[in-house]
Amino acid sequence: MREFTTSLFSYTLALSLFGLKQTQNLVLPGKVEDVGGPATEAFESLTNATLDHFGGTLTSFFRTLDNVQRGVIALTFSTLLPFASGRSGASARPGNARETVVPDAAEDHVRRHELELFEVHDRKS
Repeated sequence: MREFTTSLFSYTLALSLFGLKQTQNLVLPGKVEDVGGPATEAFESLTNATLDHFGGTLTSFFRTLDNVQRGVIALTFSTLLPFASGRSGASARPGNARETVVPDAAEDHVRRHELELFEVHDRKS
């Protein structure tokens, strides 16, 4: 029980300091060529480390909810910022109001997770 308590408190301390580091990553400018920047990379790394401890069913459930969440975020950004940035999957001109603007990074993330889902399913078969 002592090891569990120590691990739990170490985790909460690390998570608190991670928040401070993320604040620093957001405030300090990154490289221009970085699509996500250090803050995004750190969150992705933390997400992947957490997923490593999930089983197949929970990972599949996470991937499904994550894809829905990313779709909602992409739709929200395309609605609120229809003319923003050139990193869109569709043209962001007024005549294309029916097209969903999805950042390339989000599209790549969704494709990568779809492939992982198929791999998990194939391994079970």
